[in-house]
Amino acid sequence: MKIQQFDGGLSTRTEPQFLNTNQGTVYENIDNASGILKPLKMPAPAGIFVKPYHTFFDHNQEWVDSDEPRDYVEYQRKLYWTDRATAPQKYDGTTQANLGIEPPPQLTNITSVPTPTVVSVDAVQAIVGGGSDIPFHDLDYAIVESITGGVTQALAMTVVTLPTVVDGVDYAVGSSIIKGEDLDVAELSTLEPNITPSALSTFQTVTFSSYTVTGATRSVYRLFEGVYRLVGTFIPGSPGTSLVDTVYDISANTELTQDLMAPLLGTYQYQMTYYNSNDGTESGPSLFSEEIELDKRTSTTLADLPVSTDPQVTDKRIYRVGGNVTTSTLVDEVANATTVYVDSTSDTDLTGQLLISSIALNPPVGLAFLTKAYAMLFGAEGSKLRFTPIGEPDSWPELYFLEFDLDITGIAAVSNGVLVFTKYETHLVTGTGPNALSKQRLSADQGCLAFESIQVMGGAALWISTDGICTSGGGPVQVVSKQTLGKFSVNATASAIFDESYYVLDSGGTVTQFDFAYGKVYKTQTPGVTSLAIANDVLYGVKSGELQEFYAGTEATMKYKSPRFIEGSVTEQKWYKKFTIYHEGDIIIKVYIDNALVATRTLTGIDSTEIQVPSKEQRGHFVQFELEGIGTVHEIEYVVGRS
Repeated sequence: MKIQQFDGGLSTRTEPQFLNTNQGTVYENIDNASGILKPLKMPAPAGIFVKPYHTFFDHNQEWVDSDEPRDYVEYQRKLYWTDRATAPQKYDGTTQANLGIEPPPQLTNITSVPTPTVVSVDAVQAIVGGGSDIPFHDLDYAIVESITGGVTQALAMTVVTLPTVVDGVDYAVGSSIIKGEDLDVAELSTLEPNITPSALSTFQTVTFSSYTVTGATRSVYRLFEGVYRLVGTFIPGSPGTSLVDTVYDISANTELTQDLMAPLLGTYQYQMTYYNSNDGTESGPSLFSEEIELDKRTSTTLADLPVSTDPQVTDKRIYRVGGNVTTSTLVDEVANATTVYVDSTSDTDLTGQLLISSIALNPPVGLAFLTKAYAMLFGAEGSKLRFTPIGEPDSWPELYFLEFDLDITGIAAVSNGVLVFTKYETHLVTGTGPNALSKQRLSADQGCLAFESIQVMGGAALWISTDGICTSGGGPVQVVSKQTLGKFSVNATASAIFDESYYVLDSGGTVTQFDFAYGKVYKTQTPGVTSLAIANDVLYGVKSGELQEFYAGTEATMKYKSPRFIEGSVTEQKWYKKFTIYHEGDIIIKVYIDNALVATRTLTGIDSTEIQVPSKEQRGHFVQFELEGIGTVHEIEYVVGRS
């Protein structure tokens, strides 16, 4: 009989006499790609040193590592991780920070600022002249100065004239000017008329000027058809400018409104968030401040604003609700170091940007098994599956979770949803977003023993259960290794997908490989590493702190034990007279007849070697071969005789 093909891999479930001739009961460190018995290459030092728990940050092309266990996930050009004990972290290639930002405390020191008054009574001149279309009768004016967010309270002036005019004095001969201070629009509109309008048809002008030294712009409004409308503006000073009121019909001009004079009127509350302007991360908001009542006030002062000690915080955002605004709306964005802010922005001047991080909270301390799916991040907190809003990895609302009966042992994103594992069960979570997720149980007896064993290939997950290697893409769970390897478990410490193979490393240093590339073959190898990781399509492990590149070193010592060859029948006794092996390198071959060792030969070089079995040991019911060494075996042939 000739045995020429050795690419069937490892098979341990069935008795050796039932195996295919190309399989083996031991199949270690063998490269099955060519079909012959050929050793694979051991890992070679890569000259890169890393800590025990590491990953390759693909976006930044760098290794990130730790002395403590970590679960890593790369998402939106950032690397996220948790050590299952402390606060989850994020890293953008330059800065490491907590995942999420702690919300600020409640704002407590908020006071109102009265609307300032306009200039004193004697600071403005009104001089009556002639030559316009304004009739001679009493004219009601309001004068204001511009301030941040609006204007001052009004200086009211009623100008009543007769035809006799003397220029250049406050009170023209034959006229009277009545002035009053600190009036708002409502008060201006209720001034009692105390002069009877003149019936004369002569026309007039009114000139306004002042020589107080100030940089403020003064605006003059005149009561026209029941509404105060803008006449014009002038800048006081020495010599300063003046304003001449010459046009009677000003119905198209800007109206002096109460909102302009006191932009904040009503009941208000404030909230604040911390903000990272570099990446757009925004914390949840503080609690609402106490209500503040504003009447005839132009602004509020927010003092003792808290300053975040989180290095990722660059700014803070101030929001308010009240007045005509019914939802927390952005007022301003200021530097994190700012401790005092004056709000004088009217409701109508707000940008309309609403507070959207109202439910944003930090992820829980000790979060585990970070996984990305549905443009969201998922993690486990005991028996809770926690998750974020879509596209907001820093936001972990308290109510965004699904509860399971037992503690979660792993999470995997597959083509049809998210697999969530407990030790003995597998569940599928599906939906279109955080508010529409539901779960269903896929298996009641196949769970996951270790998150470190989970890998996803082609939309389906592979992992280790109490029975062996399992797989599911969101459908029924299959124990794919049971047919070949029977029931076995691995104390998985790492896993990887590389070149269409699933690798899982156990605590003893043995790698079990499920090779999809060449016919779903199982094999083992002993690379002498303590981890598995992929970087730029290269498989690595770590030995003594240094990365080792798989399949880049010297040839390994392969071990192979064949099936039992029974020649059709176990019960029939046969004579095994002569064995021939074609080989290269250094190989030790052992021949077993009925499980008894009958011959051992050490083979070197390239040759075809004949092995004789002593005649008294030739008789038996089956034969089996065991090979070990660094070399290649092309063919084994033996002669069988029957009685």
